Amino acid sequence: MGGALELFGSLTTFAFGLVVGVFVPLYLMAMPEPVVNWALRLFPPNHKPRAREVLSIMRASLLRWLKGRLLSMAMVGVLWRVALYLIGIPGALFLGILAGLLEFVPYVGPVISTVPPVVLALAGDSTYVLWVLLSYLLIQQVEGFLLTPFIEGRVTSLHPAAVIVTVTIAGVAFGFLGVLLAVPTTLVVKVLVEECWFRRLEASEKAA
Repeated sequence: MGGALELFGSLTTFAFGLVVGVFVPLYLMAMPEPVVNWALRLFPPNHKPRAREVLSIMRASLLRWLKGRLLSMAMVGVLWRVALYLIGIPGALFLGILAGLLEFVPYVGPVISTVPPVVLALAGDSTYVLWVLLSYLLIQQVEGFLLTPFIEGRVTSLHPAAVIVTVTIAGVAFGFLGVLLAVPTTLVVKVLVEECWFRRLEASEKAA
């Protein structure tokens, strides 16, 4: 019972994190006006134009991050497709697409994407299993330390080292959900600091 409850809790956390990390941002970016209008009610009338401007900058930053994430997913899918084709695993195209889609979920998604190729490798030549696992390790190294930090750093103006550090700290502190929301949360904080603090200091310096 303890193991079953622990598994249920893990699956619940996974499902909740997937909904929060995927569907909520997509909804907010596709239909921002209801949320923006509600948020503007928190500000006095003379501050509403500036608040709307900051929220618009936030949305643009999150859209750039999402596009970069989708590009990283596509590249991982292509790498998986090529690797599985060269190894000789049947259905390499479908498995590559599946790996690219699951890549959106950090840590858990890539592990799940290796299960079908390993099962198919076991059904054929057992030596293929080793090649599939080596391909997984290589692709994850390329994705984790090259593709994601570089692409997200370019599209979000975050330094690649900052992306790695942020994801690592959030993962240690908050687990799966922290990893999923680390970069978009950092983007929101970055916009708030730049627009609400740095710009005010620069305006004061110019006035002086």
